[in-house]
Amino acid sequence: MADTPLNIEAAEKLIHDVRMLQEDYEARKAAGDSVAEIKERQSKFEADLAKIADKMVNLGQPTPPRDIRAEFNRDMRLAMRGVSMQLGPEERAAFDAQQTQFRATALGVTNASTGSFLTSPEYVKEIIKIENDLSPIRKYANVMPIGKGEAQIPRKKTRPTTESTDEGGISAETDPTVFELVTVPVRQYSASTPVTQWMLEDANFDIASMITEDIAESFAIDEGADFLNGVGPTEPEGLMVNASVTHNIHSGETTELLSADKLIDLMCNIKSGYLAKSPVWVMKRSTFAKVVALKGGTSSGYVFQFAMNMSLPTAILGYPIVLAEDMPTIGAGTFPILFGSLKSAYTIVDRLDLQAMIDPYTKWGSGYTLFNFRKRVGGAVVNPEAVTKLEIGS
Repeated sequence: MADTPLNIEAAEKLIHDVRMLQEDYEARKAAGDSVAEIKERQSKFEADLAKIADKMVNLGQPTPPRDIRAEFNRDMRLAMRGVSMQLGPEERAAFDAQQTQFRATALGVTNASTGSFLTSPEYVKEIIKIENDLSPIRKYANVMPIGKGEAQIPRKKTRPTTESTDEGGISAETDPTVFELVTVPVRQYSASTPVTQWMLEDANFDIASMITEDIAESFAIDEGADFLNGVGPTEPEGLMVNASVTHNIHSGETTELLSADKLIDLMCNIKSGYLAKSPVWVMKRSTFAKVVALKGGTSSGYVFQFAMNMSLPTAILGYPIVLAEDMPTIGAGTFPILFGSLKSAYTIVDRLDLQAMIDPYTKWGSGYTLFNFRKRVGGAVVNPEAVTKLEIGS
């Protein structure tokens, strides 16, 4: 430790030499030396700095105190800034030209000429799927496969009559059960998607499988909508358009649900037997939000209590809720809520499941392959008294 003062003196001398070099450089520049002379002086200045740095390293003594080192480093940085920033117009232009040439020849990712194509973004072989709303009527209806173009289902129209008599009385002839035939015709959904042969050959994905999955989902979305609102000769009959489905429960309002009392009335508007056949509430999300928000008349508490984990109710008055976005929105004269046993009320017939036919010939000259799909399915209300719907006042 006895030699420490000598190290401090040596460091201070080196710092003094750096300052003298910087002052000499600035003086020559102010004197108007030419660019060539300044560059020559700059090279000598940088060489002298390197020698000073070597001397500092080769002292072989303990590191000088923090303030001496910081002062040395500061003067070194100032000296270098004097080279690059404290130049006249000509010197600055020459320095900038040199820097520009350096940047232009450096490898980088912004220009093809400097090798940008040597890098590439990460390509993720996964397609982000956007969720589509689907009315899941098929899940709750009666579904049966058939082998013909329509299904004919016998239905009891009336029950047999009976009579009571006294002992020894003669029974009169009574009326038997009356039957009728309900027809469920088969409809067809179809789609045809053209794809270039190049796409099939070069794509990063299995295009055929992707198209098949998308078409299957589209068929499910369309048939779900038709099972509720289908009309006309080409669509299955919709539950909401069948004229025999009762709708004698009115909300009492033109744009809103009046109270939970109307839901109780709606629930009790079908026969007790159907309440034992897995009835459900069918409504869209916006209607469900209003139902869940209903509050009691004498308190601010919600009529339908949330679960302990604060999740949304999954049942109303003990019966499951089915969210179907193809149900009507609340408005004057609409029917936003359906209640009842869909399995008793609605029958879906499947004649042909999804069939795919790949056609590379029809558009061969244009380089296209046609992916043709079809599905044959039908649906109809077979027992309208098993369901009922709430009507908003008009």
